[in-house]
Amino acid sequence: MIGIFELDFYKKENGKTPVQDFLYSLTPKLRAKAFRDIELLKNLGTKLKEPYVKPIKGYK
Repeated sequence: MIGIFELDFYKKENGKTPVQDFLYSLTPKLRAKAFRDIELLKNLGTKLKEPYVKPIKGYK
């Protein structure tokens, strides 16, 4: 394991977290896949590679 990164979800002024609301609206199977990928991102951070992430073209 490389290290653990902290992940923060955007929170609106009214206290709602749209990403978290979206994740919990998914079917259990899709939610499990999404949380698995989030765990990979949390544990690997910038070391996470394809097929999980792709570089943003034009961004330096």
